[in-house]
Amino acid sequence: MNRAQDSIAARLRKEVFEVLLTKRELEWFQHGEDVTDTEQGESGIGGDAKEKQEKQKQMSNPSVTSINPAAIGVVLKDDVDAVSNTVTNTLANLLRSSSSCIFGTYNMLCINPQLVGLSLAVAPLVGTLAWVSRKYLKKIVAIQQQAAIDSASFVEERLNHIAMVKTYNREDDEVESYNRIQDECVVLGGKAAFASGLSMGIMFGLSSTAFCGILLAGRRAVKAGKMSSGQLTSFGTYSFMLALGSAGVVRAMGEYSKGMQCAARLYGLIYDAKGESQQSKDVSLPIITAPVDKLSI
Repeated sequence: MNRAQDSIAARLRKEVFEVLLTKRELEWFQHGEDVTDTEQGESGIGGDAKEKQEKQKQMSNPSVTSINPAAIGVVLKDDVDAVSNTVTNTLANLLRSSSSCIFGTYNMLCINPQLVGLSLAVAPLVGTLAWVSRKYLKKIVAIQQQAAIDSASFVEERLNHIAMVKTYNREDDEVESYNRIQDECVVLGGKAAFASGLSMGIMFGLSSTAFCGILLAGRRAVKAGKMSSGQLTSFGTYSFMLALGSAGVVRAMGEYSKGMQCAARLYGLIYDAKGESQQSKDVSLPIITAPVDKLSI
């Protein structure tokens, strides 16, 4: 799996680098610098109202992510690693956890179907909790990834224009702005960690409660002679396997959602570049095929 992950990551980085050099126009690489220079001239390197509005728009709609030339390093490192890990280790963990759930449920049904119904009584509640937490985490992760890209872009743009920063004596202001960006990243990371930990904690508590109820009901069944103590022990073992498999499925689905966010941004960068290259070729055709006498100098 690690070899496959490294191979996939290498191929993705090669494709992104090739697209950037062969499909992207020169204006795209200069666009970030032009916008930065304009903003610096208007507000002295500091962010203006338009920049704040764009940031608020991205925060309100986490599915919209902006990538500029300064953030290519983040895409090539973090997004590529996340995508390659998703299609290898995450899918393998999802398959392994699903197999544990199926194997445990089948053996539990073979031992005592009545106890299976008791153990699955909390399944709707756990499923609803997992769906809500995954939806919230998906939103937080998208905003967190965009914040990481904005942070990398901020550093590269300021270092590229360090002469202007020092000319306007904006060193302290830019340091303060960067500190605010990092504080926002920490807050977003705390929200994501709290939501994930709370979800796993509640699921573990519900699973433990169901397991205790199964043991109590199984104890009564053993006293009534409906099952042996060995069958009860096996049933408890398979119940524990089912609980671990369910937790693994939820965790893998969260990682899969994060990987899909990175894949959407990564392949959006690739195919947008190819589309812009084709569009630029289509636009240039009338100029190339036009008569020489009609071309203005």
